[in-house]
Amino acid sequence: MSVSLDTDKISWQSAIADDGLTWPNQYCDFKKYASAPALQFKVSTLPQIMILNTNGEVVYTAQNAHDLEAQLQALLKS
Repeated sequence: MSVSLDTDKISWQSAIADDGLTWPNQYCDFKKYASAPALQFKVSTLPQIMILNTNGEVVYTAQNAHDLEAQLQALLKS
């Protein structure tokens, strides 16, 4: 799932296309840092990549996809 903190619908849709984000769950309420997911997960910098467990708890955060991939591999091995 992707959550965007954009404030403009056209910019958000363009970024999805430009970045090749093909998964079906894209969310944006156009409230930037006042967005419910940003507040819930205390997002203060972008990008913010998170792994959540089945209870919706953050178990890992990363600033880039490389770090995320390494952590996912480690979690899958455990």
